[in-house]
Amino acid sequence: PMLGQVFRVLTFRDYSFSDQVKIVDVKVPRIEGDAGWTREVNETIAAVMDQVVAQAEAQAEQYYDAYLQTGGLPESFAPVEIVVDYEVKFIDEQYLSFIVEKYDSITASSYERFFYNFDASDGRALGLADFYGEDWREAIAEKVRKGLEKLGDDQKALLFEGTDILSL
Repeated sequence: PMLGQVFRVLTFRDYSFSDQVKIVDVKVPRIEGDAGWTREVNETIAAVMDQVVAQAEAQAEQYYDAYLQTGGLPESFAPVEIVVDYEVKFIDEQYLSFIVEKYDSITASSYERFFYNFDASDGRALGLADFYGEDWREAIAEKVRKGLEKLGDDQKALLFEGTDILSL
């Protein structure tokens, strides 16, 4: 994807390997362009992804060791799958938004998302306050309330009662 013919999001590093303990498949994104801010952002993303993968690999090794210590046989161990990938969500002359996702098969809670949203003019990281103002929590909660009001009774029956939207 191109940003005003100035920026692209490309795969910076792409590698796969496997052993008895893990199957690893990693794609790390890189913002390519003429702006000075991209180098620092790319270094940060690469460092975060290196740390996330190293932690997942260490967890896989600990999981394997625990499996063996509790009587599991090495030949019956199912390797832990570790996947890191990214997806560009939005790109135009003003904004760049993408997500890096990490999954490993040890537990369902081992799914992480890293959100990257930038003002393309200066590389400033953007948050919800940039789009909805300082009261962004209330603004979004109101949008959710209005959306819930439009639901039919059968759909509302599937929701938890008494949930405070602002506490989510």
